[in-house]
Amino acid sequence: MEKRLFWLLLVCSFQLSYGQIIFPPSLSLQIRQQISAQHQLTGDSAKMWTFLEYYPMSHMERQLMAYLYAFMPLNDLVTYSPSFFYANVKQTLQAKQDMPWGNRIPENIFLHYVLPVRVNNEPLDSFRLVMYPVLKQRVYGLDMEQAALEINHWCHEKVTYRCTDARTDSPMSLLLRACGRCGEESIFTVAALRTIGIPARQVFTPRWAHTDDNHAWVEVWINGKWHYMGGCEPEPCLDRAWFSEPVKRAMLVQTFTFGPDPEDSSAIRTTDRFSELNLTYRYAPVKKVIIHVTDSLGHPVDSARVEWRLYNYASFYPILKTYTDVNGNSTATLGKGDILVWVIKGKQFCFKEMDIRTMDTLRLILSPKIPVDTYDFDMVPPVSIHLCDTLSTIIKEQNDRRLRTEDSIRHVYMSTFKDDQWVTNFANRYFLSPDTVRDLLGCSEGNWPQISAYLAQNAFVSPAYVVALASQLSEKDLSDITSVVLTDHLLWATKPEYHDSSISNDDFIHYVLSPRISIEEITPWRSFLIRHFGDKMAQACRKDITPLIQWIRDSIRITRTANQISNMLIAPEKVFTYRIADMRSRDLFFVAACRSFGIPSRLNPQTHEPEFQHNDEWFDVDFNTGKASIPVWGKIKLLDCKNRISPQYDHNFTLGVLHDGHYHTLPYEGFQRIGDFPDPLPVDTGRYVLTTGVRLTDGSVLSSMQFFKVSKGDEVHLPVTLRQYPNDIHPLGKIDLGAVTVRPAGQASSCSLASLVAGKKEIAIVLFDPDQEPSRHVLQDLAMMADQFHGRKMMFVYVFSSSENIQTGTLSSFSLPTPNVIVIDQQRSLIEALSALFPQLLSNKLPIVVLCDGDGTLFFKSAGYCASVPNQLFNIQRQLRRVSLTKEDREACH
Repeated sequence: MEKRLFWLLLVCSFQLSYGQIIFPPSLSLQIRQQISAQHQLTGDSAKMWTFLEYYPMSHMERQLMAYLYAFMPLNDLVTYSPSFFYANVKQTLQAKQDMPWGNRIPENIFLHYVLPVRVNNEPLDSFRLVMYPVLKQRVYGLDMEQAALEINHWCHEKVTYRCTDARTDSPMSLLLRACGRCGEESIFTVAALRTIGIPARQVFTPRWAHTDDNHAWVEVWINGKWHYMGGCEPEPCLDRAWFSEPVKRAMLVQTFTFGPDPEDSSAIRTTDRFSELNLTYRYAPVKKVIIHVTDSLGHPVDSARVEWRLYNYASFYPILKTYTDVNGNSTATLGKGDILVWVIKGKQFCFKEMDIRTMDTLRLILSPKIPVDTYDFDMVPPVSIHLCDTLSTIIKEQNDRRLRTEDSIRHVYMSTFKDDQWVTNFANRYFLSPDTVRDLLGCSEGNWPQISAYLAQNAFVSPAYVVALASQLSEKDLSDITSVVLTDHLLWATKPEYHDSSISNDDFIHYVLSPRISIEEITPWRSFLIRHFGDKMAQACRKDITPLIQWIRDSIRITRTANQISNMLIAPEKVFTYRIADMRSRDLFFVAACRSFGIPSRLNPQTHEPEFQHNDEWFDVDFNTGKASIPVWGKIKLLDCKNRISPQYDHNFTLGVLHDGHYHTLPYEGFQRIGDFPDPLPVDTGRYVLTTGVRLTDGSVLSSMQFFKVSKGDEVHLPVTLRQYPNDIHPLGKIDLGAVTVRPAGQASSCSLASLVAGKKEIAIVLFDPDQEPSRHVLQDLAMMADQFHGRKMMFVYVFSSSENIQTGTLSSFSLPTPNVIVIDQQRSLIEALSALFPQLLSNKLPIVVLCDGDGTLFFKSAGYCASVPNQLFNIQRQLRRVSLTKEDREACH
């Protein structure tokens, strides 16, 4: 094997390749070093090295294969066959030859942004191979810029926005579902652009500063310059998107690239496989700042980890991690807002707020002392910057008409999903509950053939568990899993020798039968592990788990660097085969092995550490010591201290536990209120922090961090107190509700808005576009607070801008606050009335949300996506009912 490896490395050292691709000496050296490192990870038996040596291919194909294999993450190295990557290399070279821009793309750009199949953390699939003929025909005769715009229109025909879970779907799976979150839409669009040889990359802000959430989009390289576009959100031209103004307030914008950093000045982090680039300067005003870290004696601290944390979803999220140099300094270039700087080295840490607008340097002193106090932070985001829209109305209307046509094409495809009558007939045929089957097939969307095949194949084989297994899956699982994988798990889990009758049925379903462990792609690991470990090992582990813990400890090598792309877990079968994993994949492997043996197992809901159940007790696993132990528990009693709104988890408060020098946010169900938690709440003993926050209209946050300790047997009474909104409401203007003409949905004639809201004291008006991501976000946030508005008697008016884009089905998918009415602003009288008052804020920035009283006096306005809108509406209504405005205040609005 050493001889083979030498031959491959020799190939990679050539500087010339028939005049087409030239690797500079530094890159050739790095490829040779990385190929050697990858070979050491996988061993001599790995089939990819034999393929790379012996399979007949051209010199350039072999070079590109070597480049891919040198820099791919461990997951790709062990999961996908070399023939898969070779087919993609051949297809990529075909596009390079076919497309008129193919030979104009610099080699560095081609290697980083055309060649790689992987975009971020999605499963790889055959998208490039299958879709090339379709996309090639779509862009025939277009120049590079026109082709990029056209590809985005094709993507919009196929996929629209929907908020989903954190697991990322592959491009082909997204085609089946016809929807995805922004990260998936952008990956899908990048994959389509690379398929036709246009350099593209996913760009994202890890968290917004002015509102809760993050966002991802696409950059395309056109004739020597990078431009941006919204993935599956086509505009008439490049560098135009709904987020063009919000991104001006970003604290950090970044991208990944596999291989050496192509933009040295932009590198945030460089590893042996990928580079992380800081692109904030391309979008927002930025500033370079310095963190200087010393010990208690004033000596500079080297190699301390600096976490730049941004308030978002009620916790301080690390958007960037850097390290101090020998002088104790760490630098970053960020947007001009507030950031919380958290520094860790060993068991010492410190933290402090930094206002990047006014500060150049922040000095911090490490301390072993763990905080026990409460700290308040007023976090202010970068200022809002208004952009003038120079695009003509005619061009925008033409694009809008095209978008509606593309919507109709997608809806025709979605109409092929099975309806209620088909589902009822199917369920009755197999003696299954129609309601349950309707939920399963409804979530499966374009994957309904696989889910229905699984149900049909196994309904009579395992009637007790066929539906129970499928019900453990997420909506996204149902939309991309296959019948073969589901059947594998069902049949092997229910074999008598692996189904312990002493385990409760609920524990069996959730912690043995279920193939879902974390956010991994589900594979048929159960039958594989049973066959390879054998019955003897399974029987031994059911009595004493030690042999499995010891086997994992002794057999599986742990790498901390070879698989550093977020959320990308290695399948248990591959961990067993190659005996190497990152720690998260090792923990996943342990749970999979336990469930294969019929032992209830899970990742702890709080800590994500592996656990198994024995005699109805949950045990922690420590792979360092090779031992298992019962966790030590304490309790927290959450107290709602007369807040103006009921605090919601992930929105107004979170709990974090101290581990490795920083506080990890506990992953309880998002947006549940204090009363929804167990009372008291059982937790592991340790150090904790309660983070709370209230976001104001301008995006600022009144936050606080309360540090406390939970000891064995303690019940800590924890007041959850939100810092109060300032009582600063005042009239913003007035619109004549009687002069605003709208048409109620489903009716032929129009009427005044005043007639629809007569008698209501407060009216919330939501003007939105059902196909745009910001509008769907606001509808989702309103739905999450619907029950808090119940009984408040605020009228909600949901406004479609025109009859062409009315989709009442979009509204029906959200449980929105009531009472409400759905109307169409057919004559644009509402938007014109609002634009007359707020021309800069409201122009072309849906959703628009305003709050007025029954006379039309406005007290709140918002344009574009802002997660705090429902809370602000709730708070302002509360103040309006407590504060009587003077006559002079009202007259000032006229």
